[in-house]
Amino acid sequence: MDINGVLKRINPAFTSTLGWAEEELLNKSFYSFLHPYDLQPTNDEFKKLNSGKNTINFSNRFKTKKNEYKTLQWNATIELQTHKVLAISRDITKERNVQQKILNNESKLKSQLENSPGFIFTHDLSGNFIFLNNNCPQRLGYTKIEMLGMKLFDFVSKEQRPALDNYLNELKTTGKAEGLMIINDIKGE
Repeated sequence: MDINGVLKRINPAFTSTLGWAEEELLNKSFYSFLHPYDLQPTNDEFKKLNSGKNTINFSNRFKTKKNEYKTLQWNATIELQTHKVLAISRDITKERNVQQKILNNESKLKSQLENSPGFIFTHDLSGNFIFLNNNCPQRLGYTKIEMLGMKLFDFVSKEQRPALDNYLNELKTTGKAEGLMIINDIKGE
């Protein structure tokens, strides 16, 4: 590729991955195959490359012969004397699709947890809250920020603190614990 993004030599793996024949790619602008949303970030990366900085693990979407897009991850360097760009890419489309599915599932799960009518929370081994769903602070009369700065001990009566200590100790020693906890709201009820 030259410094303007015109493809000059192509590896056979590149043509087989994208479905284009070599003659359909050669002497064509690299940019004409990019997804429109990737034009500006790719142009910015190309400017860095032209200034002598190597490109490492840069990703963009490249159009296939079937008019679909594959996500390619690039490593590139420029020969400043000849103004040739030497680049190698790998198809990371499947990894990106899996990554997107995981993010979507995490988002759905988080939404379900956040909006559950029950009290859902996690805490560390000292009883400090790490995560609270929306129902916890709403039902107890606190803000989420207030509760995240508190401990389980702040919500149980003095009589229940030994049971809470036992619960936390069992978690520390065995990695699991079960039990029922009666908690107090902001009014102490």
